[in-house]
Amino acid sequence: MARKEVQIGQRYREVGASIFGQAKPLWAVDDVFTASDSLRYAVLSKVGEPTLHKTLSIHVLSYHQRFLPEGDSDTRQ
Repeated sequence: MARKEVQIGQRYREVGASIFGQAKPLWAVDDVFTASDSLRYAVLSKVGEPTLHKTLSIHVLSYHQRFLPEGDSDTRQ
């Protein structure tokens, strides 16, 4: 299955539930860049709490057993 290109503004949620059974937080893509190691990365901010950030490789963000784009139904492979 072809993966969609990660773009600024897209939202992703980690697969699974927290230890308390709640849905994991929603993250929005703020920036996409190529680092000095030649890998592409996405800078994410937590929706509703934009001071929290994380940077993940595009490969990790596109791995459907770890993250799903918000709004997708069960597309895990």
